[in-house]
Amino acid sequence: MSFGDPMDVFGNKVDEEGHSYDKFGHKVHTKDYFIFDGALTSDQQREGVYAKILGENVVESYKKFNVILSSNVVAFAAFHIFYDEYRELGLMPLFNQRDRRYTMDYIALEEKVILLTDLILQMKAQGQVTVSDESWDNIPALIAEGLSKLGIYHMSDVLKQDKKGQIHCQDLRLLYFYHNRLINYGFEEMLGWEKV
Repeated sequence: MSFGDPMDVFGNKVDEEGHSYDKFGHKVHTKDYFIFDGALTSDQQREGVYAKILGENVVESYKKFNVILSSNVVAFAAFHIFYDEYRELGLMPLFNQRDRRYTMDYIALEEKVILLTDLILQMKAQGQVTVSDESWDNIPALIAEGLSKLGIYHMSDVLKQDKKGQIHCQDLRLLYFYHNRLINYGFEEMLGWEKV
């Protein structure tokens, strides 16, 4: 479990004593945000802007403090491999082929996971993301951890490796669901991958 930095209702940072500070580090009083001509007032437009600012700050905090798991990385990389191969079908027709079993080579998955992991670790070093306590310095171990944890709550295997090293997906919709845990980080753009 991960907790982000505390913030007030406007997305300002809050210290241990409950004082709010704007993005420039200046102490602010939240009551002042609602004062107009010396009186406490309600203004829907103004409060809509405050809600938008708060939402943007919550999203940024989520990106930074959400714990990225091995299963998220494996699902994200694997879905992109399948999507690249079958994208001419389109996303919905691809999902509607329920009886189809999708297969990829382990090496293809490993190559994508290496690229994604390198980027994630660079962002972690800059304090932009949080990662799990898993084998981030050992790609085969990270993939094995991701495969073992991916979809453990479901009847069908989301991804499974056979004895020959092939990776199989029986439920592309579930893989897409787990892939979505990383869609708002901009990884596709940074890696030059097709955006799904």
